[in-house]
Amino acid sequence: MANSPKSMSPLNRLVLRGVLLALSFILSAIDHSLPSFLPGVPPMSIGLANLVVLFSLIFLNAKDALIITLAKSFFVFFLRGPISFLLSLSGGLLALLIEVLIWVLPKKKISIYFLSAIGGIFHNVGQILAYSFYAKLNVWVLMFPLALVGLVTGILIAFILNLLTPLMDRWFKNRRKDFG
Repeated sequence: MANSPKSMSPLNRLVLRGVLLALSFILSAIDHSLPSFLPGVPPMSIGLANLVVLFSLIFLNAKDALIITLAKSFFVFFLRGPISFLLSLSGGLLALLIEVLIWVLPKKKISIYFLSAIGGIFHNVGQILAYSFYAKLNVWVLMFPLALVGLVTGILIAFILNLLTPLMDRWFKNRRKDFG
C-alpha cells in the first residue's frame, strides 16, 4: 500500500488507531444484532470486526491488532455479558496469535485469504476451548461445524478486505501531504 499507515506521523497513526477501534466497536455491534443465519442454531457472528483486526495486523502492526482485539472483547462484555466476553477474548487472542505466527514471522508473505480463513478457524477453536473449560462440558462435537463456519466467514472477511484495499490505498495516496 503506497503511503501506507506505517509512513504516517505518530499523531496521525494515533488518530487512525482511534478510528479503527471505533469501527471495530460498530462492526461488532452490527454483527451481534444480525439474526442467526441457520434456523434452530444459536446466533453465530460473522466476525465483521475482524476486518479491523486483520487490517491492523497487515497495515499497522501486531501490537495495534492486539490492542483492538482486547478492546473489542471488553466492548463485547458491555454489549453481551461475561460469557460473550470470554468467548470473544479467547477466540480473538488465539486467532491473532496464529495470524501473527503466519503473517509476521515468515519471510514470505502469504495470501490474506489463507490468513483470514485460518484466523476464523482458530477463533472458533479458542471459543470451544474456553467454553469447554468454563462450562465443564464436552462441546468438541461442535468443532467441525464451527471450523467450517470459521473457514467460510474468514474467507468472506478476506474478500471484503481485498475489495477495500484499493480504496484505502487511493485514500492514503491522496492524503499524502496530510499524513506527513
